[in-house]
Amino acid sequence: MAAASFRRFQSLMPEIGDIVMVRVVNQDDVGADVRLLEYSDIPGRIQEVAEFVLHREEPAVVIAVSPLVVLSRDVGFDDRFLCSQRYLERSFVIWVLRSVARDLGRDLLSIQVETQWPSYELLTHRRVLKKLPVGVSPQVRDSLIQNLAKIRLDTYRINDPTLLTPCPAMQTREDCWAHALTSQLEANLKRSGKMPRDDYLKAEDLFLKTPSNDVGVIETTTDASHALTVVGIESKKGVVYKALSMSVENGVDEPPEIWDGLLEDFAKGEVPVTVTVLWFPSYDARNGDGIYKPTDDEWDIFKKDPDFYDKTLTHSMLLTGAGTDEIDGTPYFEMQDSNGDVDHGDRGYLRFARLPYTLVLEYVEMVV
Repeated sequence: MAAASFRRFQSLMPEIGDIVMVRVVNQDDVGADVRLLEYSDIPGRIQEVAEFVLHREEPAVVIAVSPLVVLSRDVGFDDRFLCSQRYLERSFVIWVLRSVARDLGRDLLSIQVETQWPSYELLTHRRVLKKLPVGVSPQVRDSLIQNLAKIRLDTYRINDPTLLTPCPAMQTREDCWAHALTSQLEANLKRSGKMPRDDYLKAEDLFLKTPSNDVGVIETTTDASHALTVVGIESKKGVVYKALSMSVENGVDEPPEIWDGLLEDFAKGEVPVTVTVLWFPSYDARNGDGIYKPTDDEWDIFKKDPDFYDKTLTHSMLLTGAGTDEIDGTPYFEMQDSNGDVDHGDRGYLRFARLPYTLVLEYVEMVV
């Protein structure tokens, strides 16, 4: 997960005009106290009369640096996405260098200094060894290559972030399907150039146009097909968009390895897709940390009873990436959750274990 408390840049302080990632730690009538996550959590202040969400992480622009870092939330569309993209890229760098430090029994800062604060582009370059500074020791080089082979991160949040709908501050699990499906339709439209990148579909519009029970739960994601392909969904700018077609595919007849590989292709494809996953009871006690997987007892029950998922909750999310854990190399799928981005996973994104578990029941295909 994000390494929020670690310094990501060689400089100790940002400069005026820099866009930085901050976390809101306190608020009052005239602004909010924040911490600059990319600069070892140094304190800052947003001096604006506005609504703030405590603990939310968001981009802000530096407008003064002495004696206190003063910021503004007046950040443009492109700059917001570029800041979030850079933040995740630098988190990946931290994960790799922290693993190197752990392997060699050293502190992170010494590795950062020796490698001269490498960029994401350098560490992901196919000839990374040729790009490293001359003074890097053989031990650090070897450990770096080993960890780069182990730690992976392939996500739309880096590869094409403006395809994604930003996670709102708070949602509910009952309407998860509406958020995932509108986000998928939106990504398809933007990828094909049929919708501006700075417009967003209204998940609540799909929610209202789809028949559901009293609390908004639908029987299956196919229940939303009529609203998505015939009625259409309104955007924030008042334009109605439709999908040409929508289909739901399940993995019942697929060998687990084939199904897992297919999902990985979607995670690395041109657009994210909606998936429905098993939501085991033990998940409710979590706040998005680590990698989600069932307890041994839950998994044993599921394997013995093919219809187990009908007796427990399922949950729809947007499949946005795949990677391997920086601690133990566990492979996972990354998904945008529908429970908001405050103190929940990596700013609203969760990790779910892959094989030997088969946690994804179905995926949605759309044509626009």
